[in-house]
Amino acid sequence: IAMINAVGNLGGFVGPYMMGLIRDATGNFKLGLFSIACGALVSGVVVLLLGHDRRLERIEGARAEAAE
Repeated sequence: IAMINAVGNLGGFVGPYMMGLIRDATGNFKLGLFSIACGALVSGVVVLLLGHDRRLERIEGARAEAAE
């Protein structure tokens, strides 16, 4: 969880600066917004490619049954 928070905070800090630099260089926000959209698309594809680990479901199910 700490790693997720660290990456999120880093993105929240660096993102506005990058958007400003891109806007200053190009004069509009189109390229900055396009880069954000591409990042979101790549992230979604990575999540889909990683897949789902069914073994984790079995482990959690066994723990829940043992707790009862």
